[in-house]
Amino acid sequence: MSLAPVQIFKDEATEERAENARLSSFVGAIAIGDLVKSTLGPKGMDKILQSMTQGDIMVTNDGATILKNIALDNAAAKVLVNISKVQDDEVGDGTTSVCVLAAELLREAEKLVNRKIHPQTIIEGYRIASAVAFKALEASAVDNGANPENFRRDLINIARTTLSSKVLSQDKDYFANLAVDAVLRLKGSTNLEHIQIIKKVGGRLIDSYLDEGFILDKKIGVNQPKRIENAKILIANTPMDTDKIKIFGARVRVDATGKLAELERAERDKMKEKVEKIKSHGINCFVNRQLIYNWPEQLFADSSIMSIEHADFDGVERLALVTGGEIASTFDHPELVKLGHCDLIEETIIGEDKLIKFSGVAAGEACTIVLRGATNQLLDEAERSLHDALSVLSQTVKETRTVLGGGCSEMLMSKVVDEIAAKTAGKKAIAIESFAKALRQIPTILADNAGYDSADLVSRLRAAHNEGKSTYGLDMENNNIGDMRENGVTESFKLKQQILISASEAAEMILRVDDIIRCAPSVLCCCKKFFVSVMSSETKAKTPSGNSKIDRRAKGSLNSYLIIYNAASWAGWTFVLTVSVLELFKNGGDVTKLYDTIGWTLTLVQTCAILEIFHILLGLVRSPLITTMIQVASRLILVWLIVYKFPEVRSHWAFTSMTIAWSIIECIRYAFYGLNLMGSQPEWLLWCRYTFFFILYPVGAGSESILVFESLPFAIKISQSYYWILVTLLLIYVPGFYIMYTHMISQRRKTFGKGKVKKN
Repeated sequence: MSLAPVQIFKDEATEERAENARLSSFVGAIAIGDLVKSTLGPKGMDKILQSMTQGDIMVTNDGATILKNIALDNAAAKVLVNISKVQDDEVGDGTTSVCVLAAELLREAEKLVNRKIHPQTIIEGYRIASAVAFKALEASAVDNGANPENFRRDLINIARTTLSSKVLSQDKDYFANLAVDAVLRLKGSTNLEHIQIIKKVGGRLIDSYLDEGFILDKKIGVNQPKRIENAKILIANTPMDTDKIKIFGARVRVDATGKLAELERAERDKMKEKVEKIKSHGINCFVNRQLIYNWPEQLFADSSIMSIEHADFDGVERLALVTGGEIASTFDHPELVKLGHCDLIEETIIGEDKLIKFSGVAAGEACTIVLRGATNQLLDEAERSLHDALSVLSQTVKETRTVLGGGCSEMLMSKVVDEIAAKTAGKKAIAIESFAKALRQIPTILADNAGYDSADLVSRLRAAHNEGKSTYGLDMENNNIGDMRENGVTESFKLKQQILISASEAAEMILRVDDIIRCAPSVLCCCKKFFVSVMSSETKAKTPSGNSKIDRRAKGSLNSYLIIYNAASWAGWTFVLTVSVLELFKNGGDVTKLYDTIGWTLTLVQTCAILEIFHILLGLVRSPLITTMIQVASRLILVWLIVYKFPEVRSHWAFTSMTIAWSIIECIRYAFYGLNLMGSQPEWLLWCRYTFFFILYPVGAGSESILVFESLPFAIKISQSYYWILVTLLLIYVPGFYIMYTHMISQRRKTFGKGKVKKN
């Protein structure tokens, strides 16, 4: 019988066993802990996160934000990222602490494994220690929920402790009171949807304030009422022109020009009838997620009804929530629609922006926090910091017990765990001691991050606890130890409880691992591996021992390839555009012969765009896959299954308008991408990239829809299936165009609306 190992996995599958698997898990988890531990505590540092392709910059010290924005390949590291996410979802803070504690538990476990202590023994010891630590934490908790004055003081101290490690630490007293006032308005609820946060660039952080009402980030239109009392609000998410004849692409045959005026009057009468339906709801304010248009706005203004159009989706959802209304999708049944109510609607000014304020809303607990600051990055981090404080406070209102911070709770638990270890026989005692050491690492890291002598401070703190001073912790302001209760360093019991439980369970789960199996990669992964290896093969030959050089040169080769691809695509579309324009001038504007001149070139250039889907799948670029697939697939269907298949539609004017729209869009897009990859980004090109689409996208999509519609009579002659495929495609155009159009609008807002230039 052969003793040779049997291969049971596919060729590309990999397996790590026993010590190798355990070592890989330890290394990955400990690396995550080391990554974020420098951000822990009131003296923690921030990290800059920058996208390699998009160019976005984020400055933060929030553990959950850091971990969810980095790409990881280690399985154990992903476990720690997941527990950080759970901590963020459950409590809202402590995301860094839970990762650091889990990493320290695994660091101690690694030492024990190297001493030949079995992982199951370590797990049993950790379980005993975790249970004892939890009991000690619970025994030290104080509940002031029955005393409103003391409880408010606890909440303010918790908010101050949470904000001490954030960008708001300089004004933590002010923001702590602001956060407590906002949370207490919820009256015990943990639904933070009632607290809206609006960010406005300008001023200082200390200029932020709490407004008792709901603020919608929109302007009141021209000639609209600027103030409405006892408001009855109809909130809708429906277009006003659903039954309007779309003139673009429509064919209307009339006997005289006067008939066109009759059509226009009919359209206006339809719109007026719809406005009357809306007015029949008995409202004095109409808020629509979509456009209302000038004529209906004037009709509403004449009736003293405030109309607000194109409100953002989140704003509409929150407005419905706080005013007690429902979002309507039709105006035909007023008796079924639930209106929103508030005491007053008026215009308010924040900085240089005009907004709409709803006061006295049905949900009396609703409020708005207006954040001011110098930069968008500062405001984003301030929002994350304030959200953490609000989350912890809302959980504390529900679970009113509190414990002490500043490393006090960890040292208290460590002391009790050490006492249990002294009473435990066998190797479990060593594991229990290791758990206590891991707990003591939290105050050690706090001191290290402040630049203090951690060995001295932690030893003095440990001695104080052994002397019975169980309320002592690290005084980070004075490089000393002190009474945390007197200093007001308080934390939520639920926060500490969740950190202890999650970190212990994560460490236990990783300790159980003795085998890591990576499944065989997909065909796309193999293609990516082959592509990268080909691009870097030359550099490997030159620098066989320089891994970092290989990586840099491989990335350089990939960058060069993308530059070449964008340049070639730009040249192709520029050729199509130039020839199309010259052909139209040559033929006196005759659109029927354009395909004969440029048809095959257009088909070839557009077919090459299928590479963009593979670029995304292979990870060469980071772009929205669904949006790209919709655009490329729809265009390939147009050029091959419609224009190529049915010569009858080639002479239609829609083919010419489609070709011109495509060419202009793609010339701008590929020039923008190519120059961006070379480190250049002209402002005029950036403006063209995020402005021309407003006209060109509807023209292109409209022309495509017309060509599909014109091909239906010819498709049905081939087969019923072909016909219904094209009908389905025509129906998909509406949501498909909406996805593409809103994506570009979103990109434009990110680029211009927030005052920053976004690299693609």
